[in-house]
Amino acid sequence: MAEDGNSEVARFAALLRTLAQENRALKRENARLRERVAALEQARLEARELRRLYRLAQQIVHRAEATETGMRPRVRQQVRG
Repeated sequence: MAEDGNSEVARFAALLRTLAQENRALKRENARLRERVAALEQARLEARELRRLYRLAQQIVHRAEATETGMRPRVRQQVRG
């Protein structure tokens, strides 16, 4: 009877070790994914800023072209996004 109890304890201990290993692996994967999400968020913010700067540059070019030709610059409604 004691032998059955010992083998049960040994199986349970082995299961706990396996679960602990899997838990560590999942924590590493979670940390890696969090870093990836942070990098993607940063890229999204940078792309948004680049789009804003591009629109601003377009406005400057249009105004400069209008000034060169003596035309009144177009007034455009800018949609904020």
